[in-house]
Formats: sequence, C-alpha cells, structure tokens
Amino acid sequence: ERPGIKIFIDLDMDVEGDLTGTLQDGVKNCKTFIFFITDGILSSEWCARELRWAVEYKKKIVLVRETDFRHGGVEMGMFFEQVPEDLMHVFKNTIAIPWYRQPAFRRVTIQLILKAADIVDVYERNLKHVTRTTTEMLNALPEIRSDHTTCFDVIAEHSWAMRAVFFLAGFSRFRNRTLDRLYAIIFNVSFWSCGFLCATNLVYKSVPYHVISTDMLSAYVHLPAWQSWFIWRRFVSSRECDELLTRVRVGGSADKIIAKACNVTGWFLLGLQVTMVLDVLCGFSLPGALGRGGVPGADSGNAYIGVRQFTHLHSQAMWLVVPPMISAMFASYAMFAFIAMLHLLDILNVKQSLSECLGILGNFYESASASDGVAASATMQTFCQSSGEASDIESTFDDSTIIDDMQAQLRQSAMEEKLFKTVCELFVSLFKGAQHRIDSTCKAVGGLWVHLVFFSTCQVLAVSNSFGGHADGTVTLQYTWWWRCQDIFHLGGGIMLLAAAMGVFCAVTSYFQLVRTHTWRLLMEAGCPLTRQVSVMGLLTARPFGMHVLFGTVYIDVPKAAGFFFVISMVVLNNCMGLFNSLDRNGR
Repeated sequence: ERPGIKIFIDLDMDVEGDLTGTLQDGVKNCKTFIFFITDGILSSEWCARELRWAVEYKKKIVLVRETDFRHGGVEMGMFFEQVPEDLMHVFKNTIAIPWYRQPAFRRVTIQLILKAADIVDVYERNLKHVTRTTTEMLNALPEIRSDHTTCFDVIAEHSWAMRAVFFLAGFSRFRNRTLDRLYAIIFNVSFWSCGFLCATNLVYKSVPYHVISTDMLSAYVHLPAWQSWFIWRRFVSSRECDELLTRVRVGGSADKIIAKACNVTGWFLLGLQVTMVLDVLCGFSLPGALGRGGVPGADSGNAYIGVRQFTHLHSQAMWLVVPPMISAMFASYAMFAFIAMLHLLDILNVKQSLSECLGILGNFYESASASDGVAASATMQTFCQSSGEASDIESTFDDSTIIDDMQAQLRQSAMEEKLFKTVCELFVSLFKGAQHRIDSTCKAVGGLWVHLVFFSTCQVLAVSNSFGGHADGTVTLQYTWWWRCQDIFHLGGGIMLLAAAMGVFCAVTSYFQLVRTHTWRLLMEAGCPLTRQVSVMGLLTARPFGMHVLFGTVYIDVPKAAGFFFVISMVVLNNCMGLFNSLDRNGR
C-alpha cells in the first residue's frame, strides 16, 4: 500500500445492505480494476459479475495471477478452461502479472502492478530523490572550475566601473605572472609613498589640522587599506571562496542577479570614490598648491630642515598617491558586499531546497489521508467456499479488517519514519553546509572587518571631538575650508563605512535566521506532527547561524548593530552638547 492509493476490496462492505449495489458502485467508481486469478475464482457468481461490470464500464483491467498452489495458484492453460466465453477476450488480450509471496519478489510485483495500472508511486519516487540529494550534499565535493575564475574576474566581467575601481585599488589580476608582479610592485610603491608622506606630515605639518588625532588618522588609514588589499587578493584565490562562488553560480540562475548588482553598484561606487578622492585632494593637497596654509616656521610653528621642500612635495605628490589608497578602501567594502551577496544567494538556494523537501513531506502527509484510487477484486476460492452464512462472513470481515488496518498503519509509519529521517538529514546538511562556508569567510576576513570598524569608529569620534576644540578655544586657528574637506572625509566616510560594514554582515545573519523561521512555518504547513517539528527545530537551534567575528564568539545581527550605533550616537551627542555649551559660554 501507498498513501493516497485507496484500495477497495469486495470484503470492505456492509453485508447486511444492498450487496449488488455496493459492489457495482465500487467497480463503477474505481479507476483501475485488479482481478486476482486463482483456481475456480470465476465459479463465484460475485467475482464473475464484478468482472463483467468492469468490462461494461470500460475500466482498465489488470490481471494478477497467484503462483503459490497452496493459495489457489493455477496454470493458465487450466484456467482458460474455466473462463466463460463472454469473458475470454479479457484474458486472451492481457498478460497476467505473476504474484510472488516472497518479500524480495513481492516488491517487484507491486511495482509491476502499479505500472500496469498507470499509478505513479510518488512516495518511492520522492524518497529516491531525497536520498539521492542527501547523498550528494553529504558526500560530494564541489567541482572546482578549471579556468580559476575568481570573484575579481566575475565582478570585472559584469561592470567596467568596478574594473576601474579594482585597477586603481591594486585588486586586478593578470594572467602573465611577471606583469601581475610588476603591477603589485607599482601599486605598493604608490600606496606606501602616500603613507610615508602622511606619516612625515605629523612632524612637518605642511597642512595644518584641527588636532593631532585627525593628523594621525590620515596616516593610520593606510594600515587597514593595505590589509584589505593583501587579504582580499589572497582570499579570492582560496578554495573556500572558489567553493562558494561555484555553488552559487551552478545552474546559471544567479548570474543575472550578480550581473545586475555589479553593474548598478559599480557606477555608484565609482562616482562615490571620485567624489571622496576629490574631497581628500581638496583637503590635503590643494591648500599647498594654492599657497594656503602650511607656511613653514610661521603657521606650522616649526623650523625643521626641508620644511618648504616637503610642503611642496606633499602638495604635488598627493595628487598621484591618494587615489590608490582611497580605491583600496572602497574596493574592500565592495568585496565585503559582494561576498555577502554570494552568501545570501547561497542561503536562498538552501531555502529553495528546503521548500522542495518539505513539499515532498507535505505530499506524503496529505496523501496519507487522501481517498481516491484503485478498486480491487481479490476474492479467493477458499473464502468463497467457506462463506456459507452471513454471520460467518461478518465475523471473518471484522477480524481481517482490523488486522489489515494495523498492518497498513505499521507500513505507513515505517514509510514516514524513513522519509522524515532522510529529510531531516538533508535539513541539517543544508544548514551546516551554508554555515560552514560562512565560517570559512569569517575566518579569512573577520579580522579585517574588525580593523575597518575600529578605524571608522576612530574617525567618527576624533572628528566629533575636534569640533569642541574650536568651540572652547583649544584650537586657536580659524576654521578653514580645507579643514571642512578633511572633516567630510573622516566623519562622513567613517559613518558611511560603519553602516556598510554592519549592514552587509547583518543582512546575511538576519536572512539566515529568517530561513530557520521559514522552515518552522513550512513544517506546520506540511502537516508535520508537532513532535517532528520540535525535533527538527531543536537540531537547527543547537548553534547560531550567520556572520561572526572574534573567532566565532560574536555574531553580527541587527540588535548588536543597533546597540553599537546607539553607543556611538550617544558619544557624538555628548560631544555636540559640549560644543553647544562652549559656544554659549563664548557668546556670553
């Protein structure tokens, strides 16, 4: 038996009612009529009459022949001698399926009967599908592409703007190893020249700043920027990144999403980067080029040797060395966003696989209570000969019905147990596989993320604190336009980068947690018993899911991000209140 297949046997009826009408309705309403051939079965008036009704109603007739002579088996040659003339065409034009009682052969016989009856064994098909999928998920290693396509290549393929950003940031790759090394050397020379100029400016002060904190930040920014360049170039060539990219792009369904995201984000990021580069150059290089500020010994208050020469060098060289540094920061955050998008698409694939598996489970529970199907006539000669009185028939019917119901329930319970176990294993493998790929990403770039968040936090706090220096008279110099450009770079850039860093990690964590909740809802919609739901959710809640830092101890989600921004806002608000109080005192 299978859930969803209703089997009507001529024993399943009320013998005290209209026997003829009940049997005739059973044959009339069935989709397929199964006739079980035994020795002398056509000598039974009711069996012969049911077969004639099946012919009259043009039902699909499946013949099954008993092979065990102890249970009424008969040779077909002898059986043809018992067939009436008007029914001979039924047996002459149809090959009877042999019925074997041994368990190993009985399964084959059942499949032949289902095939002859045009019945799809949905349970068996779904179970094989889920088992095959589980085996692939648990045992199959991802196929590594032979062309060694990296995330840089995919992004550059879909966006010319991102290709320009990556080229300036030193993220580009060349097939020629010599050319690739030369490109990396040129980038590092330019990058660290900028770092050297900013660090030396701490002493020479060729461009005056509010306070020493913003001066130090301009030099310190090169450390997270170079770390971004180094880590991302190494990570995109790793097996972990290749596995993630391969799993997301398999089938090609995600390529359109990736292409559109890269194209739109690329132009936005390029425009934002150009704006930020111009702002930095206006704040750090233009004053010296215009002869504004940075007058050695007078405005800067120092008399170091070579101050004038360094001032000129600083103002001119920054035009060339600032763009790579800014590009490295923007390219790093672009890579964080791209990797987060890959993880979101990976989780989306998990969600779709879960929906498919739970759909199979739902079909099983739904079909278990369905009631359409197949009617069967399986009257045995031994029963026909022993059923002389109605009371004997009723007693035999009651006992056999109870036993058959218990056996059917046991078989269905075993099927449900096997199917649920298989689906449950697939659940766990899907969630663990997606989280394993997230763990690999966080292990590789989690330290960089913490460093960038730390630097951006310092930017916001330093600039907000420097405003108070002008208000309370600590900084006596007049607030100039190039300071405004520097503040836009540190304060605006810090807030923007903090929001981006928190946003990409929170998006992955929140969506993964939503998928877990979605799984619970699908289990309920599938009609899964409550005990089964609890067992599945217990497995899925055994560990947290999402992006994490600090060796997996802190998972970045919306509550933590909101708490972080709340603390930053309170500090900035406190500095602003101090600024207003200072302005009020000076005004009085």
